[in-house]
Amino acid sequence: MPCDSVITTSVELKINAENKDFLLAALKSLGYAVQSGTNIIRFTTREGMTGTILSDGKLTVTSNSRYRTADTFDVNPIKRAYSRAVVEATAQQYGWTITQTADFEFSVEKETFESTFESSF
Repeated sequence: MPCDSVITTSVELKINAENKDFLLAALKSLGYAVQSGTNIIRFTTREGMTGTILSDGKLTVTSNSRYRTADTFDVNPIKRAYSRAVVEATAQQYGWTITQTADFEFSVEKETFESTFESSF
């Protein structure tokens, strides 16, 4: 492939992008530079690939690198980071604690408070 080639690949992200905040948090946690508009999110990876995510969840990735082409882009890290952002937000909402037990495995615990109730009649 000539060094001045640009390759574009489109994939269906299949992430419910209704909550854009989770998607933004996921992309930022991966170290991507992120710009957000009303119905669009643009990001740039560390390798220089650029991506566009529309409000319908469609992702388009473009690469002008001769070393890594857009057709090699792996969308799974975005899906995992999105899932983690949802779990972390939910855990924070309910006061749960998250502990990573292995790669892609987490333990979620809710602290229980024992209270003693003394009553005299």
